Amino acid sequence: NKAATLNLIGKSEEAVQICDQVIALQPNYLMAYYNKGIGMGKLGKFEEALECYTKSTEIKPDYVDGYHVKAYTLLDLGRYEEAIEVTEKLIELKPGDFNPVFEKALLYQDLGKYEESLPILDQVISLKADFFIAYQNKGVAFEKLGKYQDAIACYNQAIEVNPGDSHSWYSKGLLYEKMGLYEESIESFDKGIMIKPNMAVGYYHRGIV
Repeated sequence: NKAATLNLIGKSEEAVQICDQVIALQPNYLMAYYNKGIGMGKLGKFEEALECYTKSTEIKPDYVDGYHVKAYTLLDLGRYEEAIEVTEKLIELKPGDFNPVFEKALLYQDLGKYEESLPILDQVISLKADFFIAYQNKGVAFEKLGKYQDAIACYNQAIEVNPGDSHSWYSKGLLYEKMGLYEESIESFDKGIMIKPNMAVGYYHRGIV
């Protein structure tokens, strides 16, 4: 597809022009709207990109790729609630796939709805029990809610699932520091640094503690 190639090499204006020519001849050609949307997005024209993606999903209501880029474009526009609605459509179209469920949880956290994000993250874990990032995000949610022991438990679960998870050790270190548990904080930073020796923020906060 010539338009897709032009988008890849940074010639998005040309890609949009080609897509418009195709649409003039074939008004219901899905890929022309999709590639035009990609071009518009690369040009920073997010409203126009959104119109293209919406048209692509109207032509093919089960067009997963169209909903994906539509959700990301709504994020670029700061329209989080609408992005959640699109993500829910993806969950409907891709039952058993943890990715759109996780994206929904992240959107709730972006909106500061940490309590609401927790059951969604539990759904993610039920679909993919070894997805340690879901445990990390549960930890973040509990921490934001002031439930520090629950947060520590989640970071521990992330580490159990992925022993190489330096980020959760770092998060534990920061939280222990906040709780005034300085020995536990230093131990956590040390564990993270052992896994990732170039973790500058780990050394920095260890020095503060």
